[in-house]
Amino acid sequence: MAKFDMSSFNKKLDKMDDVNTSLTPPTYFLHTGNYALNKLMSGELSGGGAQGRIVMFAGHSSSGKSLVAASTVAQTIRDGGYALVLDSESALDDEFMANIGVDVDSPRYSYAGVDNIPTATEIVNNFLKMYRESDEETRCVIVVDSLDMLLTKTEQTKLDKEGALGGDQGQQAKQIKSTLKTWVHSSNSLPVTIIVTKQPYKEQDPTKAYSDPWVITE
Repeated sequence: MAKFDMSSFNKKLDKMDDVNTSLTPPTYFLHTGNYALNKLMSGELSGGGAQGRIVMFAGHSSSGKSLVAASTVAQTIRDGGYALVLDSESALDDEFMANIGVDVDSPRYSYAGVDNIPTATEIVNNFLKMYRESDEETRCVIVVDSLDMLLTKTEQTKLDKEGALGGDQGQQAKQIKSTLKTWVHSSNSLPVTIIVTKQPYKEQDPTKAYSDPWVITE
């Protein structure tokens, strides 16, 4: 019986399109503006948000998610990088960002107020496409604050027509998951870090809540 030849298999693998045969670790970590947080996130004092990855800041209301995201934006621009901010909560206005240290007049800074998932997806996808085609090597951060407040297109239409939201039957979670999947594959080879924020929910099971009171959905 012939022995399995891994080298022959690897040659076939190398010839396949859209297959990456080596896993490259992040080439850098974006500075969050806080050395202690950097260390907790990446093990390095110099930066916390990994290149080519999606980073989620999760916490209950007023826990500082937007603050940390904005601090990362400020530091990235200060270091000569680009920043794209998508705001679905009307929280990251120019005054707030400027108080954190963001140069809101910088040509390397872009802000977009968004209401729904399709619009947010289109903006980020277009940005990533243009960044890839430009062969840009400058570091960049994309912030989406927050995932929770993004509406589905159906919710948006109902809100515009009737002034109220109805049940989305789990569509928001499914569409957010699909969007994140797209961004993972589109950004992993670029000098881009995507930061998203999300609120956890209180654990309804009293036994589980005793040790872990917060739950992050898919």
